[in-house]
Amino acid sequence: MKRLFCAVTVLMFLSLSTLAISGEIVCYPSGNKTADAKIYTGAGTLCSLSITTDGTNQCSVLFYDAITATGTEVTTDLTCPGPSSSSGPNTCIFGDINLGFEDGLYADMTKAGGTCTFNVGRRTGH
Repeated sequence: MKRLFCAVTVLMFLSLSTLAISGEIVCYPSGNKTADAKIYTGAGTLCSLSITTDGTNQCSVLFYDAITATGTEVTTDLTCPGPSSSSGPNTCIFGDINLGFEDGLYADMTKAGGTCTFNVGRRTGH
């Protein structure tokens, strides 16, 4: 029984390692962006988004299945309100989005003024 448990544990670890290496689990961050940006070219999956506002002004990000803002919308506006409950920046995290795109991923940011940054997570392929 102990050998069977060890064998199953090793197989599960190897399977998860293979998935992580192939990019099926890993949600690759884009790095902080402060304006509209092409995030990726080719097919993939939008998996997460974080938006940080200056604590005063609202910020929204809309994603397109394209390498410019002329493609098909993948999401509606994902919005982070400006005012936070504490003084300073407000961060909103949208996790486990899991929306596929074919041609690329383009982020169109709209801010009500001030400063705003966003970081996009994506996986390659579907």
